[in-house]
Amino acid sequence: MGSYWIDGLVVLAYFGLIMGIGLSQRSKSGSMEGFALGDRQIAWWAVLASILAAEISAGTFFGAPGEGYALKNFTYIQLIVGYLLARVVVSAVFIPAFYKHNVVSIYEFLGWRFGPKTHRWSSAVFLVTRLLASGTRLWVPTMLLVLIWHLQHPDQVISASTEFWLTAIALLLVTLATAVYTTLGGIRAVIWTDVIQIIVLVCALGFSLQYLLGHIPGGWEGATKMLTGPKDLAVWDTGLKSALGFWGNVKGVLEQEYTIWAAFLGSTFVTLATHGTDQDMVQRMLTAKNKRQSAVATILSGIADVPITMAVLAIGILLYVFYEQNPDVLLPRNAEGVVYSNKVFPHFVLTVMP
Repeated sequence: MGSYWIDGLVVLAYFGLIMGIGLSQRSKSGSMEGFALGDRQIAWWAVLASILAAEISAGTFFGAPGEGYALKNFTYIQLIVGYLLARVVVSAVFIPAFYKHNVVSIYEFLGWRFGPKTHRWSSAVFLVTRLLASGTRLWVPTMLLVLIWHLQHPDQVISASTEFWLTAIALLLVTLATAVYTTLGGIRAVIWTDVIQIIVLVCALGFSLQYLLGHIPGGWEGATKMLTGPKDLAVWDTGLKSALGFWGNVKGVLEQEYTIWAAFLGSTFVTLATHGTDQDMVQRMLTAKNKRQSAVATILSGIADVPITMAVLAIGILLYVFYEQNPDVLLPRNAEGVVYSNKVFPHFVLTVMP
């Protein structure tokens, strides 16, 4: 039980550090451009780190290993082809236009290009979609705080209403902490706390990989001996099979989540939307000193996605091997007894790792 109290203190200390750094980075100009864009004086590498941190939410960090666990391969990585293609287009077409017109937001640009109605409606759509997306991102750290509380009180049985209030209080605390430093510190606070968060994330991924490899006999080589399925450890998948014929292959490609076609058709256009028309990401890009530095940060963030995603998927694959060798009846499961793959990593972190 003592170690869980330590976990709680570490979480609180981390929140305190993030708050302190965020509040110390307030713009000195006091202008709207200073608040929203950091006076366009943010270093390109900090913009890069901030883009990565925005992409890799807590949901991604704890949920994406579930894809590796469930599939036992790296086919998810194919989507990065689309991420990179879209970033090149954004850097060549979108970013120069934003800097040319010196806009503070993508919606200001749309207002200039298409009129005030487009400005207002696109802003409203962003607020609604961001509210929904941010809600899901806040939910994951909230659940982790509640889980830590449960682990500190393993013998205490609580009612559904108490569980509700625990969750509500945790959600309120996370929301307030985030709101305070972003409101007072502006985009500079967001970016520099993002830098800290991406450093913590990369270190956590590295430690998790090393820990898993050290607790699987034979390390990675030993793990691969247990993965002998036809698609185990695969990286590339076209989804095409000669026996299916043309329409059978079309149907198969559309039904399969991770193929190279999904990368070209799906993730390319999704990334064009998220990185070219979503203020959450565009605002970070516009804090760079000029369009060249913004483009460099944007493209390099896509390249940096490759090793990070590979590491996350490798963790999921190693978790599958680990729990095959060390069965755990407490793994989160549904009513049919099937393991919730997206909950395996947080379970491992809280019950196995020091």
